[in-house]
Amino acid sequence: LHTGKIYSLPDNYEVLDASLRDIVDMLNPTFDAAMIGRLDREISFARGIDGGDYLPGAIGLNNIRGTDFVNVVVQLLVRIPPLRDFFLLPANYARVEAPLVQQFGLLT
Repeated sequence: LHTGKIYSLPDNYEVLDASLRDIVDMLNPTFDAAMIGRLDREISFARGIDGGDYLPGAIGLNNIRGTDFVNVVVQLLVRIPPLRDFFLLPANYARVEAPLVQQFGLLT
């Protein structure tokens, strides 16, 4: 997953096809300041792997054994524009050593 490469198994050859670009982009989405500035002005939904629509930068957690209450809190926090915008740029919190901050950054 870290390389963003897609392979055909069991033949183990890399699949190079432009139609797979959206999958690679959603593995680790990145934002720049200009894109973040447009998030609230230009609403653009994306389609998830499950076929549902979502706002980029606000993907929920899988509900594993009653964790839905955590998902509610995460969804609430990422809907607060200044907080969301801060965590969409990893450079903003790269020097913060608090595990909570780092893990929340991975969720946004």
